[in-house]
Amino acid sequence: MLIKLLCDAFQVISGPKYDVVFYVENRSDYSHLRNLITYLSSKTDYRIQILYSMKERPPVSVDQERVKSFYIGRGALLSYIFKTLKAKVCVMSLVDFGKGHLFRSEESVHYVHVFHALSSTHVAFNQNGHSYYDTILCPGPIHKKELQLTEELYSLPNKRLIEVGYPRLDEMYKKKGKIRREIKQKMTVLIAPTWGQFSISNNCLEDVINSFINNDFIVIYRPHYMTIKNEFKIIEKVLKKFEENENFKYLDSAFRDELDTIDLFISDWSSAAFTYAFSYERPVMFINTPQKILNTEYEKVGLEAIEKKLRNEIGVVAEMDQFAEFYKIGLELINSSEDYIEKIKEIRGQYIYNLGTSLAVAGDEIIYLIESHGESI
Repeated sequence: MLIKLLCDAFQVISGPKYDVVFYVENRSDYSHLRNLITYLSSKTDYRIQILYSMKERPPVSVDQERVKSFYIGRGALLSYIFKTLKAKVCVMSLVDFGKGHLFRSEESVHYVHVFHALSSTHVAFNQNGHSYYDTILCPGPIHKKELQLTEELYSLPNKRLIEVGYPRLDEMYKKKGKIRREIKQKMTVLIAPTWGQFSISNNCLEDVINSFINNDFIVIYRPHYMTIKNEFKIIEKVLKKFEENENFKYLDSAFRDELDTIDLFISDWSSAAFTYAFSYERPVMFINTPQKILNTEYEKVGLEAIEKKLRNEIGVVAEMDQFAEFYKIGLELINSSEDYIEKIKEIRGQYIYNLGTSLAVAGDEIIYLIESHGESI
């Protein structure tokens, strides 16, 4: 891997200037950027570069002559490559860009942020985590408003806040329309938490699993990739206890077809819950772990986080000490899921831009930025 890193880094540093560069830090990033890469590749003849830090190469099915992928690791080489990046536009879903070891290039590069979560920008992320971008592709009105208020509060430069939507949601929404639910002997629940001290994984995971498995549910546990990366001991403990149980399944990668067949989605403060509810039009069971707050000054913005404001409207919230009743609460929600459909549709219409067309909106915006490079926009 070291040889590949050095060879790829040399090609990037000594290579030509690209029209657009995508930086893929991890598998989660890739799930939010891959369709945008494909869109630009199919609609234009631009030279596209993919820089990635995950060990596996992003499996992009595009013209390999125009779309080049390079592994650049996570260390000093990555920092140097960013500092000397040669491109008209750079697209990322990275938060805190410009505040750690990755900074803007010395060249004239226009930086674009693609959201990888529907969480509010001022609560679940670090303070001013989006400050060093030039253009932000906003999922909905609340995100745009949060960013505008943050700019005013901290006297930050105005960014181009584009009303795009959420392509990952659109992808799942279109897939949902093709699902044919089958009659099953056992109901299935999926536990998909956030990570860290705020998560189900760190607080009450075994209680949740036990409550459903002991009542003959199939339980799928899909930890956050950061839990896999930083706290695998939690996962090892759960696997040791439950992996021999035929009703327990562990999922360590991105969702494939699991969302098509589950009866109940269980989460905490993870924005994946909102993506699921808005795409499949089904309610979510939230376990009320400590709220995920990474910005201690969030109250200055004056807006309640979307992940707190809407959770009681798109599902039910269970307290952690209700573990003996988890399965009953979940079963009631399953049985009443059709009652939530219209409400979820209404909320989605209020909080998400361009349902079904956001990929084209995002792609066309990047095309505009490439074509306008060097101009005042």
